Amino acid sequence: MTHAIEPANLHEISWQTTLFLRHNAPTEWAYLLDTGIQFLLPDEVIKKSNKERATFLARAEADRIRAGELYYIDTEVTDEVTGSGPLLGGIHVLSADMLPSPSGLMLWSRDVSATMSGLPIIACSWGQHGDGVWVSWWSDAVAAAEAFVASGTHTPEQAHAYLSGHGVLAFERERFLPYGVGFRQAQAREGESATTMVEALTETTITTWALIATQRVEVVDIHPERHVKRRLERDGLTVGPVHHITGLRPEKPAAE
Repeated sequence: MTHAIEPANLHEISWQTTLFLRHNAPTEWAYLLDTGIQFLLPDEVIKKSNKERATFLARAEADRIRAGELYYIDTEVTDEVTGSGPLLGGIHVLSADMLPSPSGLMLWSRDVSATMSGLPIIACSWGQHGDGVWVSWWSDAVAAAEAFVASGTHTPEQAHAYLSGHGVLAFERERFLPYGVGFRQAQAREGESATTMVEALTETTITTWALIATQRVEVVDIHPERHVKRRLERDGLTVGPVHHITGLRPEKPAAE
């Protein structure tokens, strides 16, 4: 099992994440629901038990990743979408054509936000859902495991077991983004509220999606090795290339 977060490993990372969602997330999320942690719940599971809710949410998340395209966002574009400059204007009105694909998993080359405990958020998964998009964000589980060991709450062996159960991504939060709604440019700063942080993260995500969808980026496709492709297909994943977003395309000079 790889713990290296890099473009060539994204096929395996997606597979690890679906294994977590299949085997461990239903129990883990049911426990969190029982303790009062709130999840975004679709209408069809509002009246279900917490166990049924957790199973439904994990299965739906796994389905989005299994069927989705894979994207790795290199440093130049990550820096641009997390910078202060409005790449796409002041307000984004979300529409389906702003998505690079109907569903997918996308990793940025570095953190684009942080959890309330300070862990880096480095990935998102999404899928079209009704009249909008269901998006989930994921933090760096390797950083979490290292923090556990440093704080003394876990032994190295326990931290390794944590990574074996989760893979390199740890589920953080989800949000439903309806089509036709404007999301204003926002920049989260240290010490600001969770709401502001989520708004800024939403803006970063939509900006990244739209840059890819409008072909304003350079892309190198990385195809999986044959044995990796066979293993992922056996587990029901749609196995296409990793779309490695290497930089922004130079703007064409304005016509005189």
